[in-house]
Amino acid sequence: MRVEHMREFVAVANAASFTVAAEKMFVAQPVLSKHVHGIEETLGAQLINRSPKKLTLTPLGEKAYDAFEDIVERYDDLLLQMRRDDNRVSGKMRMGILSTGVGTYVMPLVTAFNRRFPNVSFTFMTEKPQHIVQSLMENKLDVGFVAKGDFNDMGLLSYRLIGHDLLKVALPADHPAVARGIVTPEDLAGNTLVCLKIKETTNALNNLLFAAGFKPRKIHRVDELEVAAANVTAKNGYFVLPDFMGDTFSTFGDIKVVDLAEPVLLPIYFAYKTANENPLIPLFLDSIEAATE
Repeated sequence: MRVEHMREFVAVANAASFTVAAEKMFVAQPVLSKHVHGIEETLGAQLINRSPKKLTLTPLGEKAYDAFEDIVERYDDLLLQMRRDDNRVSGKMRMGILSTGVGTYVMPLVTAFNRRFPNVSFTFMTEKPQHIVQSLMENKLDVGFVAKGDFNDMGLLSYRLIGHDLLKVALPADHPAVARGIVTPEDLAGNTLVCLKIKETTNALNNLLFAAGFKPRKIHRVDELEVAAANVTAKNGYFVLPDFMGDTFSTFGDIKVVDLAEPVLLPIYFAYKTANENPLIPLFLDSIEAATE
């Protein structure tokens, strides 16, 4: 049983709500629910009475709450003692990153962390999202930058929200919406949506787009961004992307990236293996929370 899971249980009990606790803890609500359920399975007892109106603790849940609150407080006291002399904190952090978004999200947090803990070194591995997730599960990485909060991770990973990125659309440069600088669902009605075959993140992007009212005539999946760009022009199609990927398409002169008329936000996360024993991980996660408050 992990200390962070105990902390999440305490937050749920205090808020009497999974949704409110998830927002406070910067954790995706389904992940938080899974962690609390895991505690109940480990203890072999129901700790929370779940009702549509309000959550309450069972008698065993009250005892668990008191015990978990004490453990979390003791753990935080230990971390506080470590932080009183930051120069003594040393070690290595292995981070998985995407090929884009590093300058916007990753490096500012790493730089701020290193100013406080100068004896901590970072190594970076550039991978696709699912490869980052797999490496986290295999203890080859400590944290990973991902644009999604739930992967096929067998329940081994947790996700810390670090921000939201605006979705944009890449269009042929001669598309009428480019002149306006914004695009509506009506502008692309019947056009082909070009997307990558990377199922996890592509589905997350597409689902947000569909929820915003965009209904493509056809979906064409490709392997690489360069191929996607070529198909956007060849098929008079469009490609949805987070803002931090916009520079990737700026090199293609016959493609322009425009805003959605109604803004749509994509949550951005750092993922980490809950059972990873690297003591630097909670320090890094706390620094993220402080920076994003």
